[in-house]
Amino acid sequence: MLQNLLATEIVVVPSGAPRVVYGLSVIEFECGDEVDALYARLRAGNAVELADFHIIAYEKERPSLLLTDHPLRLEQKENGQGWFLTMP
Repeated sequence: MLQNLLATEIVVVPSGAPRVVYGLSVIEFECGDEVDALYARLRAGNAVELADFHIIAYEKERPSLLLTDHPLRLEQKENGQGWFLTMP
């Protein structure tokens, strides 16, 4: 299921490269969880494993867009195969 989360700040930490910070952006990714379950996992401090994602500039409201109340962090796995999404 395609998920879209809007955050005031998204920090992307690639393995072995400098981090990149995006302001007011949307992260789009595939996840098997419904949006409520996904958000509950993040708020509980758990990481969500992602194979891939896209960062999109926020332009307008759209259906199924969820505004997060905390910044998001995407950290690449040490082996470079996938990412961990958290809400620190």
